[in-house]
Amino acid sequence: MMNVDVVVVGSGAAGLTAALAAQTRGASVAIVEAEDLLGGTSAIGGGNLWIPGNGPMRRAGRADDLAQALVYLRRVSGSQPAIENARAFIEHGPRLVDFLETHSALRFSSIARHDYHADWDGAGFGRSLEPEPFEAGRHLGGRSGWFRTNPTRAPLTYAEYRTGPNPELVAERRQRDVRTQGAALIAGLGHAALAAGVDMFRGAGLARLERTNGSGFLIDLTDGNQLAVKSVVLASGGFASNPAMRRALLPSVEFVSLAAGRAAGDGIRSGLDCGAGLSGVGDGWLGAVHVPEDGRAPFLVVRELALPGSMLVDADGRRFVNEALGYNDVGRGMLAFDPARGCYPAARSWLIFDDAFRSRYSVLGTPPGAAVPTSWRQAESIAALSDALMFPERALASSVEQMNYVAKSGRDYLFGRGSDAHQRFNGDAGHEPNPCLGTISQAPFYAAPIVPGLCGTKGGLAVNEQACVLNRDGAPISGLYACGDVAASVMGFGYAGAGASIGPAMTFGMLAGETIK
Repeated sequence: MMNVDVVVVGSGAAGLTAALAAQTRGASVAIVEAEDLLGGTSAIGGGNLWIPGNGPMRRAGRADDLAQALVYLRRVSGSQPAIENARAFIEHGPRLVDFLETHSALRFSSIARHDYHADWDGAGFGRSLEPEPFEAGRHLGGRSGWFRTNPTRAPLTYAEYRTGPNPELVAERRQRDVRTQGAALIAGLGHAALAAGVDMFRGAGLARLERTNGSGFLIDLTDGNQLAVKSVVLASGGFASNPAMRRALLPSVEFVSLAAGRAAGDGIRSGLDCGAGLSGVGDGWLGAVHVPEDGRAPFLVVRELALPGSMLVDADGRRFVNEALGYNDVGRGMLAFDPARGCYPAARSWLIFDDAFRSRYSVLGTPPGAAVPTSWRQAESIAALSDALMFPERALASSVEQMNYVAKSGRDYLFGRGSDAHQRFNGDAGHEPNPCLGTISQAPFYAAPIVPGLCGTKGGLAVNEQACVLNRDGAPISGLYACGDVAASVMGFGYAGAGASIGPAMTFGMLAGETIK
């Protein structure tokens, strides 16, 4: 039996932030993590934080208006999230960045890009932040191996990826263990938490959480230890990797999970055991995903959907979405249900492109000139490609004809592809008249399989504006907090901009740590 003031369950960005905030305010804190590696899904992604009105924006000379940011957030999220929670995020998000730059070695830069719906009221420019390169080897020493990294990502910043990788810089950073993006965020948070005195238990999952008769909790861990605590912060991620919970709570399609670590819904189930209510379940951080045939991990498909000369079609060979939207919106488009047939026709989609596209761009990790993966379909004509995919007669040909027409005019009258600054940002700036629209006309023609993916799940335990978990009557459960994918998201069914999941998750992690008495 070990006694601490606070236990944080989960070691992603939200959990580490909560632990740092609570420890900084004088509590004794322990993090328990089911996996041997710390960091969860936060460590393998881009590590962006969407935070309106932040300090790095001001340093870069980019003005913002928090009242307008709230207007934008409410349109993005819909009416589901509590307005108090949305206001708390907008108000305290800038303070989160200041807190991290004061209490850790992390530094952040404002990314020169628009919000994902750049033409909506209240949208901004530069609200997405990324951590600057973090010297994990120097700061963490022998403990750097505790924290998860993504072996498929080179240690480059977002801006460096956009300008093209520098092999010498990549080799130097790998030799010195300099991390970027999500790996930098987690290593920096981990270093700060350790330096502040937070205890970390790896390979110790949450087996049982029980409220005591007094004020506190008993926690049984999977390694046999038991903890008696006054307060618990549930930050163990959602249920993206739990097939049973996905079948029960999400649309009936076969999702591919991109979540790292356990992501089995342990925190949500434990909260329910303590009488918590639920909010916003049935949704996720969605995206179009490709599963490589060579054993590489599945990955989100983003730029291939916005570059000129491609299109996404459903199982009938028809376009169904503006491919250049944010990946969460594209993923949502893949879940459209056809009641006439009783199916999700876009849950099995195909990326269609021609030889000119393949010669210009790297496509799904396959560079120009490389061998064609066997999972792709290839044909010398659109009709032959349609036959190979067993599409209805003329459906694919009609889709290609429509794309070629709008590509020449520069205006996608069907779906609006390339119609705002965010979409054009992911297109080809040198292509005219629209950076996101190109013809599909040069044989051979290709189709690559695309499926719905989950970066994580959105809905979870109901919380208030201080991240306190609410019971089924809407009252706070004393001493119980939740943040990240364990809790309902302020993003509702939408996605505001790069970092829209991590920014709010960390903000509510900070609020939880500060609220604990």
